[in-house]
Amino acid sequence: MDRETSGMRRADADGACADADNRGGYVWDRAGRDEREWQRPPERITRAWMVQGLIMAAALAAAAVVTAAVCQINGWWNFWTVALAVVLAVLAVAALASIPVSNRYDYEFNQFSIGERDVRIRKGWLFRSMTTVPYNRVQHVDTKQGPVLRAFGLMTVQVHTAVGEHEIEGLDVDQAHRVVELIAARAREAKEDL
Repeated sequence: MDRETSGMRRADADGACADADNRGGYVWDRAGRDEREWQRPPERITRAWMVQGLIMAAALAAAAVVTAAVCQINGWWNFWTVALAVVLAVLAVAALASIPVSNRYDYEFNQFSIGERDVRIRKGWLFRSMTTVPYNRVQHVDTKQGPVLRAFGLMTVQVHTAVGEHEIEGLDVDQAHRVVELIAARAREAKEDL
């Protein structure tokens, strides 16, 4: 392996070099791509998202039925009440139809990476975001688990900073606890280094 005196470059067997960022120890290839190890939640998170989508679609359908019933009972049928009921029903059907496709894409683009100096979270397939949370900014780390995630044996890790909270959604319960312990330990180390 070829190294320069600064220790900030490395070369593979073909001689292609990659630069390591001295602020985080990340390795970048010549094209500027991040070579960090990115992880995804278990694939069963897509089933949990499916159930959450079905619950949302059922709520929209129920709202359409209640709107129609209230309007029928009170004699409020006019163009706007019918339009509202139709819009709610169309939204419910559209939500049901889009669930499988959106879940697949959400899964493909939902990733996280725990580096030496920060946590990075990628989300979104249409509107993509990548959040970087340096360990010295972490106030505390905890978990949350609603009834749907609990039914699938999954848990969400929340990383709290002064700015807000950042979530790593849908990890196995054991993995979520390990991630919390790792981030908390690295946050303590980062604060001791200040």
